[in-house]
Amino acid sequence: MKILELSVGGYKNLRKTKIQFGKSQITAIIAPNNFGKSNLLEGLKFAYDFIHSSAEVRAVMMGNLWAIPINKFLEEENFYFEVVFENINGSTKSLIEYSFEFAWKKNMEFQGSKILSESLRVKEEGRAKNKFKAYLIRNSIRSEYQSSPSGRCDTQVRVNSTDLIIDKMRMMDTLFYGHLIDEIYNLNFTLPDFMEAEGSTNIFIGYDDNDGRKNFAQFIYNLRDRENHLYELFINSLIDLIPNIESITPSEFDLKIDPKPNDSNGIPFSRPEKIFDLRIKERNNNQSTGVRFLSKGTRRIIMILASTIEAVERGHSFIAFEELEDSIHPHLLQRLLMILKGLAPDVQILISSHSPYLVQYLPIECVYFGLPNDSGIAGFSKIKLSKHKTIMRIASELDLNLGDYLFDLMSDITPDEKFQAEYFDSQV
Repeated sequence: MKILELSVGGYKNLRKTKIQFGKSQITAIIAPNNFGKSNLLEGLKFAYDFIHSSAEVRAVMMGNLWAIPINKFLEEENFYFEVVFENINGSTKSLIEYSFEFAWKKNMEFQGSKILSESLRVKEEGRAKNKFKAYLIRNSIRSEYQSSPSGRCDTQVRVNSTDLIIDKMRMMDTLFYGHLIDEIYNLNFTLPDFMEAEGSTNIFIGYDDNDGRKNFAQFIYNLRDRENHLYELFINSLIDLIPNIESITPSEFDLKIDPKPNDSNGIPFSRPEKIFDLRIKERNNNQSTGVRFLSKGTRRIIMILASTIEAVERGHSFIAFEELEDSIHPHLLQRLLMILKGLAPDVQILISSHSPYLVQYLPIECVYFGLPNDSGIAGFSKIKLSKHKTIMRIASELDLNLGDYLFDLMSDITPDEKFQAEYFDSQV
């Protein structure tokens, strides 16, 4: 599966925004601090969780006080999500477009907390007309799906206000496009949270856990045993980026070494108590040390590489990094981007950043910019293809590199709406 487009909107201060993934595999959204970059990434994660939640949990999510738009220009905005991906089934290649929309909780209970629309459309390559065909349609008037290959999208289905139709379709064993419904549920996003990296090493050294908490030391330890080729990729990539590191050794320490093993006979469950650690040998050190002795930037690189490997191992289609360049030297950032592409050739990578340096390392057609406006609404747009050369020439005439020039535009307190309309694609 290959994700081609993701759209999300109506989340916090985020208007409906479409991100198209190009051939470069890495796409970036760039904007100043406090613009709304995080809201776009959070919105995508929110949509993923919404699809995979029960009807009861969805009802709670539609009343999430932290997510409901309170910007006066977006206060009536519904949450919207759409994904377009490529599917190959045997010799048939298809484009799949799935979307849903719901109304946030309102003061008047009957007005909100309900799914308003849902759509599934398929376009098969090689067909004569080569148009999208509706397999599922849901709106305020109808909720219908196509039940047979020769039929039309007119079979009615009953759903509650917090049910997705795909929930019911997934239970239909004979549905001829059931594999596409499965693909929607199999869309997996990796959105690493590196907040714990700030001054903490608990994510590297910790107890054996099975409750979903991130423990990179345990992950890397297990990776060495089950996916040795991925483990070697991880080690080689880290040393390539940080040549001062000679070796990295994941270790396991069992705290329940019992001199009388027979004493545990008859116990229904023996709770594991293990500690995992990463031991690092640097070239000029006379001994190996723990991760806590590394710089914050090096720890961050370890987490980025491990998260990417984890996405590959789990078969995820998409991974996003927030402020990838934080604590990383600009020239090292360029090398890191190249390595990420090599580590995860089948994964779409989205990066949020407030740094103009990224513009130098990515094709300009793969970068979305947060444009200033007076409404406080976050939206991201690409430079029009026909304006690429012109805007690079303007930057050169001002004796600025392209990144610095564009960042000056994004930081302008007084937005130039005429310039934006002329040089940037519209997201409306």
